[in-house]
Amino acid sequence: MRKNIIKVVILAMLSVLCIWQMGMLWLGDMSGHNFLGKNTAVRHMILIQPKMMWVNTGKLAYRVEESKREYDVLIEEFLSLVASNKKNVKKVEKEASKSYEDLLSMQGVLYEYDLNVSLQELIGSSIDKLQEDLNIQQVFVDMSVYNDHKTNLYFIAGDLKDIYKIIIYNRLEAHQKMVERFNDPEVTKSLVGYQPSITSNKKQYIKGNSFLPLNTKENPIEYEVLKINNPIEEKQGQEKMDVLEGYVNSFFANPLLKQIDKKENGSVIFGENMGAIVKYDPVGTLEFNITSSAQETRLTRVERLIKVMDFIKTCRGIPEFLKDGIYLSEITNQGDAYHYKFNYKHKGFSVHLTQKVKEELGLDHILEITVKNNQVVRGKWSILNIEAYDKTATTYATDKVLRGFDEIIDRIYESPSKSQYEPGMLDFVQCRYIMDTAKGKLKMNWLAFYQNNWYYP
Repeated sequence: MRKNIIKVVILAMLSVLCIWQMGMLWLGDMSGHNFLGKNTAVRHMILIQPKMMWVNTGKLAYRVEESKREYDVLIEEFLSLVASNKKNVKKVEKEASKSYEDLLSMQGVLYEYDLNVSLQELIGSSIDKLQEDLNIQQVFVDMSVYNDHKTNLYFIAGDLKDIYKIIIYNRLEAHQKMVERFNDPEVTKSLVGYQPSITSNKKQYIKGNSFLPLNTKENPIEYEVLKINNPIEEKQGQEKMDVLEGYVNSFFANPLLKQIDKKENGSVIFGENMGAIVKYDPVGTLEFNITSSAQETRLTRVERLIKVMDFIKTCRGIPEFLKDGIYLSEITNQGDAYHYKFNYKHKGFSVHLTQKVKEELGLDHILEITVKNNQVVRGKWSILNIEAYDKTATTYATDKVLRGFDEIIDRIYESPSKSQYEPGMLDFVQCRYIMDTAKGKLKMNWLAFYQNNWYYP
């Protein structure tokens, strides 16, 4: 009798395991879809990637550009240190003795974000009520004086005037090694250094601060020419559908039962009853929508951001290279719907979408996510491959930016089109990859922004 009971229990366990395994095989990897209704707890994670990271030597700044791993090592060290010193973080004080220019004369690592963020959003965990509701756009990690016992952190508002200071009683070893590396003349002799516009001879022409490369014809910015292609449109017939379904299946509870509607223009719409609708557009975009069925939930800013970043991390429909290079650029809301908009960078250089490409893709940013109540309910992004040419191939391409910022600014102010506007300061001047096509080569050049207009001098 006892043996029979044991057999029954074992058979029951095996049956449960078989059902679970069959379910996984039937449903596929559902991490991306399950997230849509998951109640994620607030925890420490990298929520916001910086637009740019600079190693400041006190004279010049150098871009941290080698790899995403290099970014993440520094960010994780910084965030872990701050998150583990919440008691000291709450002692944030306004810095009255140092200006932004003073900080740029010191050695350290500068994190530059593309929007104003809070401390909670930076470190990904809740902090008890702070003395100030800080909205910051840059963080400077002071490495000017080696001290085994403490590190000074400076949090800088978007106007560059309000600066807050926190003392953390630990040392950031990876940051120290990075600063030491860029203080080595053997390392920097072949690199282009950057000068803050706020200390340059053109500071009267640029608002705030832009880091301007000191490139010349003798020491140009050398960069990889990138190529753009649609990996789905390169396939034909069933192979094309197989590749496409690899992007969309994780949005459905049962991918084998999803409906497929192929349009004459080449777009394909996937759907399921009372579930997600996913649209592929052959111009190179993927878009999904679901009906928000969750009860209204008042999430904090951090909780909403965690949901967005969890979705991006687990969604199989977003290309991996895009996940590695995106940075948050804008957050807007319409009622209880919050829209998170991301730009993309390659090896430290942002990829700028021209108005022509934005209209072609139907996107203002390369990736956009919407959260409503406690769900991610919509997303749209480019699935175009953006990559360097294979170095072993004959088509491998590099190029150079020869013109310096002096020439560019002079050219803008002398331009006939500039005279139609009232004289004023440029919002910023930068070197970026300029994406003006959805297929072909992607090259780098100068651009400037002034009174809601882009200039490509």
